[in-house]
Amino acid sequence: MTTHSLSDLLRSLSEELRALSGTTEEMHHLVCHDHLSQDSDYVRTVQSIDHTTQMLDNLSTFLAVIGEEASEDWQVAVGTALETVRMTELKRRLHGSSAETPDSSNDNGDLELFG
Repeated sequence: MTTHSLSDLLRSLSEELRALSGTTEEMHHLVCHDHLSQDSDYVRTVQSIDHTTQMLDNLSTFLAVIGEEASEDWQVAVGTALETVRMTELKRRLHGSSAETPDSSNDNGDLELFG
């Protein structure tokens, strides 16, 4: 059974959300140019990207603080949850440094285009 301390798991999730926030911010800068001359749908989309960035950043901070306050003794079984993660690198990062290796035999999600 794969287990992690709750604080380590929350720290990992916080880092993943922080990285997604950064990526979303990069997308925002990529598409947000000359927005004053764009139609209302475009402006709403740009605002949605900005809102998503802020949400990811806030959730990242929230989980990081909970992780800092959680006892290192609290353990969470993550094996079943890890089986739902189809992206190999994400699974590896979430798995962390435990001695067990996640099963990637059903790893069919490394590249999923528009699906």
